Amino acid sequence: MINLQGNCNNLSSTAFAFDLDGDGVEEQLSFAGKGSGFLVLDKNRDGRINNGSEMFGPTTGNGFNELADYDEDGNGFIDAGDAVFNQLKIWTRDEPGNDRLLSLKQAGIAAIGVTGGHSPFSVKDHYNNEYGQVQRTGITLSESGAVGSVQQINLSHRDLDAEQVLQNEFDKGEKSMAQQQTVAKNNTDALTNPGDESLETVLSRLDAVTQAMLNGQDKLAHLKDNGNTPRSLVEQIMAGLEEARIARQQKTG
Repeated sequence: MINLQGNCNNLSSTAFAFDLDGDGVEEQLSFAGKGSGFLVLDKNRDGRINNGSEMFGPTTGNGFNELADYDEDGNGFIDAGDAVFNQLKIWTRDEPGNDRLLSLKQAGIAAIGVTGGHSPFSVKDHYNNEYGQVQRTGITLSESGAVGSVQQINLSHRDLDAEQVLQNEFDKGEKSMAQQQTVAKNNTDALTNPGDESLETVLSRLDAVTQAMLNGQDKLAHLKDNGNTPRSLVEQIMAGLEEARIARQQKTG
């Protein structure tokens, strides 16, 4: 994948059907994100990318080695000195989602390095769905001399139905947690300002707060570490309970 705007690890949440391994079966994959595109070679020159055999990496598992086979002058770059330079394209999509095949010249790319360093990284979304695994990262040179990046990213096969189920469960969990936090806050406010309420009522509110906390944590524990800090809430509750007891003692004393 070629990154044209200084970004990297750039995969879109938008999935598309494509025969990545050339077995005649299409998989659901993530397309390149905005500002990036797949480096491709339209071997049959039909103006489209038919399957993964016209990309670098899916066939052998090492896109940089495949690219190096076209480095005729052995300078470590695919540039104007190599015949393939004018045949390579960058596969992108415009805003409406239409495929575009840009020449390297159109994209302002003057050279692409044929080696890359190990840069393992898993590209995931907010719901922990994996879009792809970054394997190696190399460099590109623009016509202005600016340095960019080229990456081998192994695209993950996406299960869109499972992703939707996970998203729905996650969203329900977040909504439930928000509701439980509201309950906890209301009861904590009552604890810290007990007024004329009996100690039994205060203790009942404490139980409600504790249960609300436990319910909310149970619903989200398997989905996300949400960064909440229950300890501070417990401290508030205990402080409120202590104030209520003192107020009760003062009234009965």
